[in-house]
Amino acid sequence: MKDLRVGCVLPLFGLVFAAMGCLFSFVFGRSVVLDCTRLETPFIQCTKQTLIWGVLPSQMETVDGLQRVWVEESCDEGCTYRVVLETERRTVPLTNFFTSEKQAKYEVADQINDFLDSSKLTLHVEDGSGLVGVLLPLIFIGVGFFFFVGSLLSLVFGAGKSVVRIS
Repeated sequence: MKDLRVGCVLPLFGLVFAAMGCLFSFVFGRSVVLDCTRLETPFIQCTKQTLIWGVLPSQMETVDGLQRVWVEESCDEGCTYRVVLETERRTVPLTNFFTSEKQAKYEVADQINDFLDSSKLTLHVEDGSGLVGVLLPLIFIGVGFFFFVGSLLSLVFGAGKSVVRIS
């Protein structure tokens, strides 16, 4: 028979679970804001800002001379999509990840293409991982925090000597 001290394992489990939530927030919680300005009739300059949880700036990239936009499709095991920006010299994916939200990606591409075809001077578009990108990390962080704090409180108030026996 082995003794497993709950007081030592649960805080560690909570920290690992919360750390996984933080990792998920950096992987799934990203969104992109694209701001474009028409400087001259054919020349459009855009700034692509990556945000974590839609709030924390992560990285910024300038896309000069935007000419057209399309939706890229990847169909390895089920199809996923992302928006791609094209300039005279290069192509730039709007996000570094593909998602299954086909309709949302086409809506973003249509907004940008409508701007390219119009005479509007500015454009502001947001594209992100959606609700899952925020909820999944928050659930992991919350559960991890619950286990960490709950087990520490149980240690402080005398329940730390409880032993779970595994046979």
